Amino acid sequence: MGGPRWTLTAYPSQTDADGSILVARESFDGLPIAGAEVCFNVMPEPGASPPDSEHVYSGQVTDGAGAVVADTTGSTPAPAPSGVSGYLCASTNSSGEAAIEVTADSPTAVDVVAWFVDAGAFRDVVATVGPH
Repeated sequence: MGGPRWTLTAYPSQTDADGSILVARESFDGLPIAGAEVCFNVMPEPGASPPDSEHVYSGQVTDGAGAVVADTTGSTPAPAPSGVSGYLCASTNSSGEAAIEVTADSPTAVDVVAWFVDAGAFRDVVATVGPH
């Protein structure tokens, strides 16, 4: 499919059994956009507890069979745009990917928004974090 494409996908954490990794991807005509800024906002769903921590994640993400489904190696933290608060930002790597890891000590539902700053696009996903 041609044109711009922005996605946000939740995966189980690779490093913390109590976490999830949320991967944002940006591409145009199937080619990754490297160095683009993506800002993430994490909010608990109504009635849910807030997560314990969130940070930019850089590394491989695998599925249950061990196959690599994303690799955010080379993605780096980035400052939030001027005048904006409540976002954790990162620059996409050479594969057009950036991610955050969100953890909680008990299962909780979070609504995660990825803001693809340069494109002005938003993607949203609800994920459960905490012990799996």
